[in-house]
Amino acid sequence: LRQVVWACAALFFMLLLKRWDYRRFNTSPWAYGSMLVILLLLMLVYVLDPRLHRWFRLGPVNLQPSEFAKPVLIVFLAHFAARRASVINRRRTLICAAVIVSLVTGLVIAADLGTAVVIAAAAAVLFLVAGLERRFALVAGLILFLLISIAVAWKPYRIARIFGHVNPDYSWLDTALVRTFDAEGKAKAWLKQSAPTRDSTYHITQSLIAVGSGGILGTGPMRGRQKLLYLPEAHTDFISAIIGEEL
Repeated sequence: LRQVVWACAALFFMLLLKRWDYRRFNTSPWAYGSMLVILLLLMLVYVLDPRLHRWFRLGPVNLQPSEFAKPVLIVFLAHFAARRASVINRRRTLICAAVIVSLVTGLVIAADLGTAVVIAAAAAVLFLVAGLERRFALVAGLILFLLISIAVAWKPYRIARIFGHVNPDYSWLDTALVRTFDAEGKAKAWLKQSAPTRDSTYHITQSLIAVGSGGILGTGPMRGRQKLLYLPEAHTDFISAIIGEEL
């Protein structure tokens, strides 16, 4: 029922925006005003949600400001790039754009790495379309890679998740080369302790079981078993596996 309510609200706003001329957004009040609001919300959520830094909890409704940051940043950068199209590769233009993108991405990346990567990728595509030279694109890509690496190292559970996907038994850390520098196996113990779950492959395994048990035709609507406490967040994070099982 909650998903139906959100879908109806989204459909209403989609049809409303469809009637608007998108050029209305290509004004400074829309671009700079909305960006200022998003930056304030991203900073405010750090105070109101000190544990996750993600959600505004308004009774039965939860709002995530980082989701609103995606379209707002696109509108802002499109307006910015359109106004400075003739000097898109000038140092001043690139520094201004980099400061805004870094500020938004930095505020998001502490709480949600995936959303931060999406925001940075959208900004990169927009500037490539606007005519950004390849050498600047390469530098931006290297900086983004460095920031993502720092963000992953900053929160060890993210490293543990990567190992859980590519090397769940941590056998890479038992090689002779690693043992030369870490004879006591502290790195392996640290990663195991940092893992968000005892079994880092649990979700992947349960998702594959769901899709496999559904076969070609599926078990039928509402007849899936994996959502019965085997897969958490079956209506959001793991909805793909549940759809595969039932349909």
